[in-house]
This record gives sequence, C-alpha cells and structure tokens, in this order.
Amino acid sequence: AVNRICEFLRNQCFMKQPDISVIRAVKGGSSGKGTALRNSSDADLVVFLSCFKSFQDQRDNRQEILEEIQKMLEKCSGSLAYEIHDIQITIGSSNNPPKSMSFILRSKKSSDSVEFDVLPTYDALTTQCNYR
Repeated sequence: AVNRICEFLRNQCFMKQPDISVIRAVKGGSSGKGTALRNSSDADLVVFLSCFKSFQDQRDNRQEILEEIQKMLEKCSGSLAYEIHDIQITIGSSNNPPKSMSFILRSKKSSDSVEFDVLPTYDALTTQCNYR
C-alpha cells in the first residue's frame, strides 16, 4: 500500500501540472522503519517536490499543493485496490499554513489499513548540491 501511494504521487498526482514533479519520497513511521503490523500501520511520507524553490516558497504554496493531492486522491480512489477515507489537510493558524495531510487507506479485500501522513517539502539538499 505504501509503495502504491508513492507510485501514485510520482506518476499520477501531478500529471497535468508539468511544473511539479516528485524528486523523491521518503518513507517514515512504522512502514518506513519496517515495524508495521499486519492489519494496521502508519506511514509518514515526506515528498520532496520540484515546485518549491525555497523554504519561504514552500510555506507560501504548500496549501495549494496539499489541496491538489487531496483532489487527485479523491478522483483516482476508484482505480486503486484500496478505499481512501478521512482525507484531511492539517489546518494551521492564519500565520501558520498547513504542513501536511492525512488519510486512511483500507484494502478492499481484507481488513488491512494504513494511516498516512503526507508532508510536501522543499528539497534543500539537492538544491544546494546542484550549485556547487
């Protein structure tokens, strides 16, 4: 399930937006650590995106990206072998825009589920390495 969501983010989520691509997705949580339980686990996905040019740009535009991911998850949920539930963008204050979104992915064939947190972010390391 975690690999399927990573694949979705890389290949389908931003298809209609050529200025946005996934540089890489890093898995965390029990799935990333290899300690996931059979029926229920959690996965944190830090998604490094090409559209963010700085930390300030990330702060200014992350809500728009989260809304796009939410829209595409809802649109494509029928084509996945999973049901997607409880999609929520974590709302910040007016001075602190949202940083992440969460949702639950449930198998259509079993009781297995994964709770996801997705954090779109600026890739400062790759940017810095490219300037050397």
